[in-house]
Amino acid sequence: MQERLWRLRIFGDSIMRGILYDDSSGDYVPMPGNKVLDNLSNSQIHIHNSSCFGYTSIKGLQLLRRAISRGLTTDGALLEFGGNDCDYRWREIAADPDKDHHPRTSLEDFERTLCMMISLLERERIMPVLMTLPPIDPDRYVEHLCRLGLDRSAICYWLVDNDRMYHVQEAYSDRIKKIALDTGTRLIDIRNGFLKVQDYGALLCKDGIHPNEEGHLLIWNTLHDHLKELKSA
Repeated sequence: MQERLWRLRIFGDSIMRGILYDDSSGDYVPMPGNKVLDNLSNSQIHIHNSSCFGYTSIKGLQLLRRAISRGLTTDGALLEFGGNDCDYRWREIAADPDKDHHPRTSLEDFERTLCMMISLLERERIMPVLMTLPPIDPDRYVEHLCRLGLDRSAICYWLVDNDRMYHVQEAYSDRIKKIALDTGTRLIDIRNGFLKVQDYGALLCKDGIHPNEEGHLLIWNTLHDHLKELKSA
């Protein structure tokens, strides 16, 4: 008897969309021929990727609600958000570094939104799966921001220390782990996989925040390792 097809829907941002920063054009481009994703979608597993560049968890919640209203049919749903939530409005910071600036989505709202998504999925009898965030290279990211024409002195003045951005992003990733523990939601710890690499910066694009092709390979190989467990759960 043929094994039933197991379906996974992905709701996420540019990381799960497979977006790279292209040095030559200075623009963001899709990873050419996403063969890693293609290899995961085999006769037993079907992956529908609904990830969107620039999405925060709040936009993801809107997308999930719309998908459910249209009759979402899937066995599992991977939620990958946080990278845009923890980011700042850098032009506003550069224009007024003495002002009190906050991430696009507060940590509390981020947690509340992810918990709402988990509840919606469980109500539909769909398995929710969370994913931690790949670490960033804060020095490379600040350099990237300044190459875009923002005032370096203003940004550095506000940051005080570039590592501040690493720790802010780390806090959002840690909150994902807490949510998974508190709600009993399955977790794929991508961050741990990156940090096991001695120079994880070699897995990131020049902008310091997007995984390069090697980084994406690590993500999809890790996901592949979890799929058998998810299918049998």
